[in-house]
Amino acid sequence: MSQEEMAQRLFITKAYISLLENQKKEPSLRVIKDFSNSFNIPLWLLMWDGFDLGKTPNKTDKKLKKEVEELIPKLQGFLFKKISKNHDNKI
Repeated sequence: MSQEEMAQRLFITKAYISLLENQKKEPSLRVIKDFSNSFNIPLWLLMWDGFDLGKTPNKTDKKLKKEVEELIPKLQGFLFKKISKNHDNKI
């Protein structure tokens, strides 16, 4: 998807997208929410930043944390590939 198409879809400028892509700016919550709604991706998945198990996690908690932290990036990658594929098929 081009910057122009993304900008139109999210009601932002191409310059703003460029800043995001070059990690010179963090997206606003509105942009993240619009992205979530536009591409039907759960907001929590876009906002995922891991989780804290507290001071004394047990073995099961540690195992679950490891599994989730391995799964989330795979799920994010799958969804973003699906977005790209669906868009390419419409062109």
